[in-house]
This record gives sequence, structure tokens and C-alpha cells, in this order.
Amino acid sequence: MLAFPPSQLEFVANQLVEGFLIGLNKSPFHGFSVEFAEHRSYNMGDSLKHIDWKVYGKTEQLFTRKYDQETNLRCCLLIDSSTSMDFKADLGAMSKKQFACLLSGSMLHILKKQLDAAALAYQNTITAILTPCKSSASHYNQLFATLTDLYEGSSTPFAADLTQQLNELAERMHKRSLVIVFSDCLEEKAQQSALLEALCQLKFKGHEVLLFQLLESDKELAFNFEHKPTAFEDLENGSVLYADVPQVKESYHIEIQDFVSNIRNTCLEARIAYELIDLQTPVQEVLQQFLLKRQKMQ
Repeated sequence: MLAFPPSQLEFVANQLVEGFLIGLNKSPFHGFSVEFAEHRSYNMGDSLKHIDWKVYGKTEQLFTRKYDQETNLRCCLLIDSSTSMDFKADLGAMSKKQFACLLSGSMLHILKKQLDAAALAYQNTITAILTPCKSSASHYNQLFATLTDLYEGSSTPFAADLTQQLNELAERMHKRSLVIVFSDCLEEKAQQSALLEALCQLKFKGHEVLLFQLLESDKELAFNFEHKPTAFEDLENGSVLYADVPQVKESYHIEIQDFVSNIRNTCLEARIAYELIDLQTPVQEVLQQFLLKRQKMQ
């Protein structure tokens, strides 16, 4: 999908979701804000799925969990600010960060329609930013303005620490929030385990976690470059590596497939929702497929 002027981000995001939501019978983010309140004695006819079997094991009496249903969801959208997110396959195409901003903007429109509370998390040079989580119209206007700035700006090289951001979110976000992470997950090998542990920690803390891993299929996954010695620049630190594409292509395929599989499998084991997003796929198609999948799961 081609990039567009940043001033149009809110308009384009709104167009992606307007009309499509009419066909959904339920909210795509329904049911995350159910809070456990207390136990009560089991009555014949109560759903068995709410029985607290741990209490039964201790008391040999049946109790069910009683819940308070909150009307508003709390959702945090975390956009990876690493310089690698500025990668784009072609000059006129959207970068991974711009793709994430547009997808985030579309989800903000959904949350706004549901009167839910939303927050944005990102890193600005050395400072990790977490906006308040609110549902007012003025707050949403500020979130869209922030997204527009992120869409427009190119990241200056700095040490973005996604792992630290995830760990801070696990502590600072209200329990049972929905946290949606947009990242290419391209950390150094030594930091990959820590990143995955931080995602799992979010889940362990009681949050619902969705990971959108953004990668470009032609260059990043298929490694389709001219068959000749080529210079590759590391967007994180500016270093340049020269490689003979035909010589390294096969080993690169193995490495990138192992890399993606490790992240996907870790998410599945931790019950973290995972989507591998190809930048060649139109944002509208990505959004619609995701929302339909969420609806079927409810």
C-alpha cells in the first residue's frame, strides 16, 4: 500500500473501518474487562465453567466465581519505535512503522465507537512514553495527533528498548487490560529471549496480549535481491555488511523461518494472540481478516 500525507491518517483509518463494522454482530474486542468479584455457592443449573475447582479441592464444596462486568475496555496500543521499523521495500510504499500507525488508527476508531478507554505507548529518543488511558473525545483527538506525528517522523537512531517498555507496561497498566503490540521483533539474538519473556510476563500479569509482527515478504522474508555482492545497512546502528546474495540466501531463509517460528510458537504456548503481517497486504485486508477471526472466537 502506498504512503499518504500524514494529515490524512485519521481520515484514512476511519474509512477502513466505517461500514465494515456494520456487518459485525459483536464487538471485536468484547469481553476483556470482566473482573472477578467473589464466590457464591453453586446452584443446580449454573454453568460448570465458572466452578472454582481449586476451592472444591480444599473444601469439597462447589462454589462458582461471580464476576462484575465492566462497561469499558482498557486498551493500550504499543508501537515499536526501533529504527528498523522505518524499513520500506520501495520509496513510495509505507514503512513498517507507518503501516502500524494506520492499523492502530483503525483500531482506535473501533475503540472510540465502543466508548472504551485507550492509550498509546512508544519511545521518543531515550524516553518511553505511555499516554493516559481515557475514553474522552479530546483524549482520542490527542491520540490521533500523536499517531500522525509518529507516521510522519523518521526515527533518529537510538537504542529503543522494547523489552523494557513491555516490562513497564506489565506493571503500570490496569490489570486485565488489552495490550496490542506492533513490532517487527528484530532484536539481536542475545535479546530475543528477554523480549519473548516480557510478552509472556504481560500475559502472566492478567492482560490480554495481541502481537502483530510486521515484516516485508519480498525483501525481509524471501530475501529477493539482485544476485550479486550487495551492501546491507543495519538501520539500528548504521553499520554496513557486504554479502554475496546467492551464497547466503539459503541460510538466510532457514534463519528467518526459525526466527518467525520461535516467536509464533512462544505466543501460542503463552496463549498470546499472534498475527504475522506482510507489508505487501493492504491494511484494509489485514484489518478485516483480523476482525472476522476475532468475531468467530467469541
